[in-house]
Amino acid sequence: MNFTYFQYKQINKNKQGSVLIMPIEFPTSPMQNLRLNIQQLVATYGIDGLQEILGEFGLGVDPTKTPNNIEDISGEAVEEYFLKCPRFISLSPDTRTTYKSELTQFFKFSKPTPTSTATLRQLAEPKNIVEYLNKYEPRSNTRAKKASFLRTFFRTTLKHFFNEKIEEIKPLLELKTDESDIPKALKVDQLREVVHLAAAKGNGFRNFTIIMTFLSSAIRLNELLQLKFGDIDSERQIIQVVAKGRKGAKRPRTINLLGLSILKNYIKFTYQSQIHTFTEEQLDQLHVFSTDGGRSAMSPRSVQYIVKNLINMATSIPKKMKDQYSVHTFRHCYAVYGLESGIDIYTLSKLLGHESIETTTIYLKLFDDQLKRAVENHPFANGLNKGDSNESFA
Repeated sequence: MNFTYFQYKQINKNKQGSVLIMPIEFPTSPMQNLRLNIQQLVATYGIDGLQEILGEFGLGVDPTKTPNNIEDISGEAVEEYFLKCPRFISLSPDTRTTYKSELTQFFKFSKPTPTSTATLRQLAEPKNIVEYLNKYEPRSNTRAKKASFLRTFFRTTLKHFFNEKIEEIKPLLELKTDESDIPKALKVDQLREVVHLAAAKGNGFRNFTIIMTFLSSAIRLNELLQLKFGDIDSERQIIQVVAKGRKGAKRPRTINLLGLSILKNYIKFTYQSQIHTFTEEQLDQLHVFSTDGGRSAMSPRSVQYIVKNLINMATSIPKKMKDQYSVHTFRHCYAVYGLESGIDIYTLSKLLGHESIETTTIYLKLFDDQLKRAVENHPFANGLNKGDSNESFA
């Protein structure tokens, strides 16, 4: 530091009795003024005295106790922090429930012994993470969900306890993508069989209505389950849904007339007793898809099981392809066949409820692949044949 004018003050005497002095700069800026004040405090009270005073105000820093020097944290402490941290609390109720379950499963797998809980360092061991994720198919939805949870969990806890990023283990938690990861849509004949099977089995009207609501509005599973009577606006052809990432806020989604008609008929048939005895306000609060008369919604697992069972029963879907389809497949079908019918990407993005059109463009790749296959079936794909001869004009 360059000084224009110095004043010297005695700080202490060293072992040889020599006076130790330090320069004090006359301030020419706020930062220099701060330095001057600190230098004067050190000159008056010494380093130890200053640290003691700062410590009384909770401002002291003990270098032996900085986050980077903490050796490890118990699993119990990690779990307690994660379930109360702002990141976890900011998640939607359903995501919090899912993450609690994922946390329990991961901790159970990672136990070093049957009676002990893994520490944070043990949980973050690359070997532990790889072995846990390797229990699931590389590109399965289950593995993707678990990797997503672990990214959130480690990004939050390692930052809090050790002030570390997840760079070292991040590659282990990334999803490997290739052409097979493009959203899958059922063919029309496969879709038709699934819908017919839904109507023919037990609770057929309910299951048929669930699938037709997906196909008529492209809403997500969570959005469907939280749908209540009061969310249906027949005149505007709209259903209000609790949109993804909106923390309870509802957004309007358009439903086609066929789907709206099926939905209204299902409500009239299923809730005849309530319609005749409940007030309008009470009816508005009933869940459309419920197993207890509308008081609460069906569980996500119930709908997932219904759809997976229908896919497994469908003979038009090859056995090796069945694992690629899920509840979300109906949303993919809505998008792909919407593009095929001529709906532009901007309109489709709004119908799907996407925040950004970039999210919708992933379906363009799947649609492009369909177009490539379709164009090869065009009569001109093999040239123009003359009569019965093989002569062609390409």
